[in-house]
Amino acid sequence: MRMKVTVEHIEIAEPEIVIRCNQLDDELASVIDHFSGKKQRLQVVKDDTRYFLCPEKVCYVESVDGRVYVYTDDNVYQTRSTLSEITEYYQEEGFFRCAKSMTVNLNSIASLKSCTGGRIVALLSNGERILISRQYSRLLRNKLKGGKL
Repeated sequence: MRMKVTVEHIEIAEPEIVIRCNQLDDELASVIDHFSGKKQRLQVVKDDTRYFLCPEKVCYVESVDGRVYVYTDDNVYQTRSTLSEITEYYQEEGFFRCAKSMTVNLNSIASLKSCTGGRIVALLSNGERILISRQYSRLLRNKLKGGKL
């Protein structure tokens, strides 16, 4: 997308950015998020409509048959991002890899229950239960205790 950029130097207390557009697209939404100091919203699709989700709305993200799905309290979306990209980018917002094919938003966990074999069952804010694999359960316990991964 080509964009006209105009910079005016004026004496004001705080810098201001004004964006004029006829349509808000992915690139422009990313620019807005960047300058507003927010983490970039997660781009998802449902029923051929593109949405931009705030990370705190996400309960968990799952990879199934090469496709990545994003689950919120009341919807399921698909995204082009990979599970690894999402986990890494939103790690500071509480996203945690809890299985080979799943990342959970720790802020969406309502309760945890230990299971046999070192696994953990997490009850999420959307009512779903997910299994945290034995491989990641030790890392989760350490993170919840305030330790380093």
